[in-house]
Amino acid sequence: MTTSILIANFQGHEAVELCIESILARTKNTDYKIIVMDSSPEDSPDKEYLWRQKDSGNIELMESERKLGHGQALSYLLRRCKTRFACLLDSDCEILQWDWLSVLIDKIKNVNDLGVARFRHGGVNASFQCIAPVYWPCTMLLNIPLYRTFEGDKDWQQNGIAYANYSYKQIFNTPGCTQNGLVVTRPGQREVKHKNVGRDTAWRFTEKVLFETNNRYVMHPMPRNYWEVKVKHFGGITRNHSRPDHPVIKPRWATIRKNLRVLRGVGK
Repeated sequence: MTTSILIANFQGHEAVELCIESILARTKNTDYKIIVMDSSPEDSPDKEYLWRQKDSGNIELMESERKLGHGQALSYLLRRCKTRFACLLDSDCEILQWDWLSVLIDKIKNVNDLGVARFRHGGVNASFQCIAPVYWPCTMLLNIPLYRTFEGDKDWQQNGIAYANYSYKQIFNTPGCTQNGLVVTRPGQREVKHKNVGRDTAWRFTEKVLFETNNRYVMHPMPRNYWEVKVKHFGGITRNHSRPDHPVIKPRWATIRKNLRVLRGVGK
């Protein structure tokens, strides 16, 4: 059973190189294929690298002549995905442990749940913890057939932000119990309203699954300490590619370049 690893790239430079090469070097016991949607300009150094990886058979490459927003590129990839499972992976990630993908697939391969998720404090209402998709912040595993039953791929907007007017009510009876993916801290009814509010698409997607579908699909908790142990997300690299000297971004670039050299075996 093959899993598609879907990567949206726009001028990721060394970040996307580290992402792809760490997948190839450190992913085991999983049948997978890497599919990249690239909308970098023709003079970007990404192009030559991605073409080489395509020619070597390491990746499938889709290209756009115009710049695509992150969500728009993911939507394109998701609608063309032909495998049962798809893993959305940000291009500024490094794979650290060989079982990073298999531990997610093992959670849902024999059940009809939607996908794998992790707990995030706060969420849409500070009175409870809401389960967010794995995409928070960088990785998300989807059961594609179920994902399409409620047209989830249409929620991916151009820049990964969904604007919507909606509200929902949820009744909680027992403090500390789990109901429909929510860990309740206080009993009673909560009503949450959003009016023309920009929500990160991952959150909009979560709320849609938890509150707007009849089947109440389950989202499994992420394995403990998944991030920083199995996958490292450098955060903001591709969004700030034109600002390599930014005080927050600069040390991240330095780490990426160092880790890429080590991965290639050319020194530290």
